[in-house]
Amino acid sequence: MAWLRICNEEELPHGRARTLDTAAGRIAVFRAENGVLYAIEDRCPHRGAALSQGVLYDLCKVACPDHGWTIDLRSGEVEPPERGEVRTFPVRTVDGEVFVSVPPPSARA
Repeated sequence: MAWLRICNEEELPHGRARTLDTAAGRIAVFRAENGVLYAIEDRCPHRGAALSQGVLYDLCKVACPDHGWTIDLRSGEVEPPERGEVRTFPVRTVDGEVFVSVPPPSARA
């Protein structure tokens, strides 16, 4: 796994997302209203809409902007009655910088 820099913490406002194109695909990094960071695959499993454009709510959920499917940012799982999931990625801050751990291309799921 490689840790890729996303941005400075102040460049990622609460309730918003930043994206990064990687060998593992496009990743969306969200900062919840409580400051917790989450990184997920930026693609709804329903029809591929960019989750980074969705509405963040309940501190750890994002609603897909296309059809409103809810994805739990902690697990990547879609809330019932829909089914599906997106990949999640470890995210951390070091000295005010936000990083995401991304697997090498040979380790893609």
